[in-house]
Amino acid sequence: MSIPNFGINAADFSTLCEWGFTDLKERKAFFAMLVCAMMVLSAMAALGIAKPARAQNEIPTGGTLRIGWLQEQDTLNPFVTNTVQGRMMVKLFYDTLLRWNKTLVPEANLATNWTTSTDGLTWTYDIVQNAKFSDGQPLKASDVKFTFEMIRNLSLSAYYDQVKFMSSVTTSGDYRVIVVYNKTVGTVASDMCLVPILPEHIWKDMTKNEILAATNDNPIGSGAWKLESWTKQTSVVVDAVKDYWGTAPYIDKAVFTYYSNTEALINALKNGEIDIIPKEVPASSLSVLNQDTDIKVTTNTDLYYREISINCNPAGGGNPTLRDVNVRQALAMATDKQTLVDLVQLGYATPGSTIVQKAASYWWDPDVDLFQFNISKANALLNASGYLDVDSDGVREAPGNASLELSYTLLVLSRWPEEMRTGQQLQTWWKEIGVDLTVQSADANTINSYVYPSYNQDMFLWGYSGQPDPSFSLLIMLSTQVGDWNDCGWSNATYDQWYDQQATTTDPVARRTIIYQMQEMVYNQSPYLVLYYMSANGAYRIDTFTGFVNMPTGLNSDVNIYTLREVHLIKATSGGTTTTDYTPWAIAIIAIIVAVVAVAVAMTRGKGGKEAKGSEDKPAPEKKA
Repeated sequence: MSIPNFGINAADFSTLCEWGFTDLKERKAFFAMLVCAMMVLSAMAALGIAKPARAQNEIPTGGTLRIGWLQEQDTLNPFVTNTVQGRMMVKLFYDTLLRWNKTLVPEANLATNWTTSTDGLTWTYDIVQNAKFSDGQPLKASDVKFTFEMIRNLSLSAYYDQVKFMSSVTTSGDYRVIVVYNKTVGTVASDMCLVPILPEHIWKDMTKNEILAATNDNPIGSGAWKLESWTKQTSVVVDAVKDYWGTAPYIDKAVFTYYSNTEALINALKNGEIDIIPKEVPASSLSVLNQDTDIKVTTNTDLYYREISINCNPAGGGNPTLRDVNVRQALAMATDKQTLVDLVQLGYATPGSTIVQKAASYWWDPDVDLFQFNISKANALLNASGYLDVDSDGVREAPGNASLELSYTLLVLSRWPEEMRTGQQLQTWWKEIGVDLTVQSADANTINSYVYPSYNQDMFLWGYSGQPDPSFSLLIMLSTQVGDWNDCGWSNATYDQWYDQQATTTDPVARRTIIYQMQEMVYNQSPYLVLYYMSANGAYRIDTFTGFVNMPTGLNSDVNIYTLREVHLIKATSGGTTTTDYTPWAIAIIAIIVAVVAVAVAMTRGKGGKEAKGSEDKPAPEKKA
């Protein structure tokens, strides 16, 4: 083994060894010590321990994240789902050209970059060249073209409004898409955050009826996740796509476990059966979870409100008196939203007003002429409209029809048991204006069976989750969405025109003016009674995983795709790549011990030889042959 020079030449080294020592034995001992020290330093340098050790992979991989929820997706068909959970699954399995970043601004996704012509009519997208679908087929520009044209040509309402102004879609090679619009569209970037890109080879031969009837039990997409299994009313298991074209998730799996009630869900988190509740923690459970040192509670703004959807469909069933705007306004006047916020949501919400979420602050109209809680005005409005209690039983009858009473059934989602208290409060207030209300708990599938396709319900308490751009929230009231997103059946031709006008207005101030008009119209027509704007209340355990992303819309949603991609184990699993190797340190310590022993032996030998020759300091006689 060669000794490193460390910048000292041979002469200097010899001088250094002789400095301060007159005895040859002492010089030899000191020289031996230096050699050993240099050997140790050389070994440390070679083994890389002269600087802090670094793990081979700073973030551990592997593990299964267990997620608890109170409602599973209604379907895996991206064209049919009308639940928050269904939309979230769409974002797991399918990519979009653009995506919302953590500050709710559109950014690159499948499209690595995009340009717009000076007239705003032509949009050119360059897409990634290594994306592939979960069946191994490559994703190309032709798949993007196919997706847009299929939605537009078949008028698939779930995404039609995002593509309806496209006049042509062409490709240039395998990785460039050129979209030409027939008029300028101010919502293109947000629209491209919504439309899932589908594989042409899977969907190309399907008719519109076949598409709408498809269960899509094996979603083939280019997303970061693929479906492993769905056991209804039990769990959904998704596997991470480890060769995902973007940054692959660190964990191996995510399991969404269904719980039938809030108590079971909260206990599962506390007992360690699940790792996270993304955003469905009821206000009444927040203080309890805050006391658990293994659990982190999060709150954030949410693009979500709870509302009563009132059946206005003239061709539907339900009590026809609800088609009268005066009845709906009277119900709004007899609803004390602040009391509901305080009583039911314990202050973790704000009173609602319009169908644009308050969290979308630039677009939300704060000056809508609110129907203030006033029982007297509600009674006066019903009296003036001819709704009188002609038989004195406490319930008003319709004008000219004594057999038709203001008697309604309110369906309340069973996964929100606290909202039964909302229904009970409405019973009390509405009784004071001559309205009889029955409150009935039901699961989402039951409620949907009342609504679609016949609109046989009176009203139901539901929630709506929007997007950072308000066009999606405004879309639900379009006439073209009756039977799809439009669950109340209300429609208005002027509103439809305004929707297209705001979508094609590129000046934000001018567009906001139109959006304010739309909010005011819906508020005054009252097909929805928006009760409260919710907070995103979530919770997760801190003992196994880290990397959770808390952003507007909660810890996980159809907007927040980041938690499932960034969450990871705190410690590596067996066989992981972050275990520290202590072998170099052990070698160094042994080398130091050897060096110390060598020096000690050398010094001891030097002293021992001197004492054996007596006290005189003179050379020993030479041996003769």
